[in-house]
Amino acid sequence: MGTAAAGAAALGAVAGASSLVPHVAAVPSVVDARQLEGAGEGKGASPVPKPAQAIPSNWDYSADVVVVGYGFAGQAAAITAANNGASVVILEKQARNNHTANSQMCLGAFVSPTNVSEAYTFMQKLSRINLDTPESQDMADDVIMAWATSMSENKAWLASLGVAGFGSYAAAGRFPNIPGNGAIASYEMKKPDGTTGVGLDLFNFLDGIIEGNNQTKILWATPATHLIQNTENGAILGVNAGTTGLNIKANKAVILTCGGYEYNDEMLKTFTCFYPIVFYGNPDNTGDGVRMGQEVGAAMSHMTIYGGGLKARFKSFPTGFLLAQNPTCGYIFVDKTGNRFADENSLGGYSGYWNAVYDNVTYDTLQRIPCYWIFDSAQMKAGPLAYTSFAAAGPIGMYTWSPDNSAELANGWILQGADIPTLVGAINQTQSDPVLTSQPWTVDVTLDPNVVSAAVSTYNAACAAKVDGQFGRSANTLVPISKPPYYAVILWPGMNNTYGGPLRNGLSQVIGTNGSPIPRLYSAGELGSVYVHYPQGGANVGECLAFGRIAGANAAALTSWS
Repeated sequence: MGTAAAGAAALGAVAGASSLVPHVAAVPSVVDARQLEGAGEGKGASPVPKPAQAIPSNWDYSADVVVVGYGFAGQAAAITAANNGASVVILEKQARNNHTANSQMCLGAFVSPTNVSEAYTFMQKLSRINLDTPESQDMADDVIMAWATSMSENKAWLASLGVAGFGSYAAAGRFPNIPGNGAIASYEMKKPDGTTGVGLDLFNFLDGIIEGNNQTKILWATPATHLIQNTENGAILGVNAGTTGLNIKANKAVILTCGGYEYNDEMLKTFTCFYPIVFYGNPDNTGDGVRMGQEVGAAMSHMTIYGGGLKARFKSFPTGFLLAQNPTCGYIFVDKTGNRFADENSLGGYSGYWNAVYDNVTYDTLQRIPCYWIFDSAQMKAGPLAYTSFAAAGPIGMYTWSPDNSAELANGWILQGADIPTLVGAINQTQSDPVLTSQPWTVDVTLDPNVVSAAVSTYNAACAAKVDGQFGRSANTLVPISKPPYYAVILWPGMNNTYGGPLRNGLSQVIGTNGSPIPRLYSAGELGSVYVHYPQGGANVGECLAFGRIAGANAAALTSWS
């Protein structure tokens, strides 16, 4: 049928070509999960910190499964739980007409490995903090197997719901020297017209399935504030939500899929080794799941794991932007000393973040936070500097980037100078003045115009010789910066999302600080993501779909506590 309506019809039948939970000895099946639903209750239960929410005498809403957060993970959990006969209430923090989930803003690619065994082998190594040290593995084997098995079913699951087809995003992972890399395939959905969809398209497709099912109800503009916990056995019984303190009863389980803490400044200062940091995702991702998990005794996982590239952020707009360097135009990146610091082509994808953070440690300051994108009028005339196919300037419509970059130049997001020294003067003025700056943060550094001018001259000489003796940039991208006026954008280490949150096992159960599952509490998505190193574009989306299904199936399999 190839439509969301076809997927809605499939809800009453079988969603997915194969089991939603791994069939391996290390990972209990759904039946095992049901038998173990009391695990952690009573003796050996996860500690219940105070204060706890009192069990209400009256409930405003009731459902078998309550899903907190409405992105890909929440969608997969809700569809699967409903498919397994459960009634579902979804609590979404944002209003319907102001919904900007990371899922809607992303490219929409998803990883779906072609071989479970190879994917398991691959992820075993990629789960090491230090790839060369086996003892640094920071993902349990049952979680790795759950990841490999359920991720491998992503493509078939979406097809069973009616996705029209798939295009290849990547045939293999990003680590060619690690065994199993060849199995880490990533895909993009095809829309009914045959074109490739982005995150917003995939979200809308799944949203159509959920909206068409009467077992599922979405409560918009209803932020979850606390989990309601039985203080005697630690079981999660529901959620307190909304500005009026609604009590939503979860007869079977609560599933946390409410994203990360990208816009919680205190958490970022606590869990990152540097500052500032930019995100391009949902500005309402403020660590709600981390806080609620801590309140009920959840252990935390991967709070210091990050991945991303260089991004721009402006104080007049709530989220960051992904900017695209046109390779046919001349440009360089310089640090706060005014010098180039890398082959600019190597700073794309997820390496830009690492190159921005791990700079010359002999300095007392972080010399590449921020850094500066220097280019000429050819780049300005080549089209929008920001990606417009996805993210904030994409189809979600948070911001319309001007085709010729004129609006962004006028409001100070892009800086201009008739020559390089004049451009450097504009940078120095805007980054140091808290009133004039277009940036969310000021920088107490003065760039030396002579050093920046020399960096541009040295780069232009490399372009003429077609040899970059400093950093080995490929000859076909050595285009001179020679067409005035000249421009700059201030760049910061930027991420797509955070990865930290409550620790989960292979059944998507949230684990308490004593190592036991917190009864009737599950999670999926970037909140407590499994990743230590990022395997390929689409790994976040793939994880949302895979662990959302695991959580939804296991939650629906429980018996009602009431």
